[in-house]
Amino acid sequence: MLNTFSITWVGLLEIQNRKILMTREKGKTLFQLPGGGQEEGESLQDTLNREVLEEIGIGLINAKPFDEFILPGRHENVLIKFIIYTADIVGTINKGEDIEEIRWVNSAYESELIDIGNAAKLRLIPTLIKAGVID
Repeated sequence: MLNTFSITWVGLLEIQNRKILMTREKGKTLFQLPGGGQEEGESLQDTLNREVLEEIGIGLINAKPFDEFILPGRHENVLIKFIIYTADIVGTINKGEDIEEIRWVNSAYESELIDIGNAAKLRLIPTLIKAGVID
């Protein structure tokens, strides 16, 4: 039996004008929610706060879990546990040092030729469309 390696990834779901905030890191093609991997000894809230501050320069208050799911990673035997939060933002959204682009995305991402990660493509966008939250 092969060993499976798990990664915990924490992200922020921010919706404005029926679109989701997504970022693209420098040198990458995929857009994803602001967020990232949990470091050893770090709480989920600390991970969320650190990643969001680094990527889009804002603080968060009243963070609440929105969704949690597991998807296979890009490499064999890797599972990624996604934990998505909503929160009230403090400050103005700006690109962090490692972010190339910030976009507001809805279900038209394919026709707009926007490449998004599987967490948004397979889980979040369909869920939010079904709930009538985004177009």
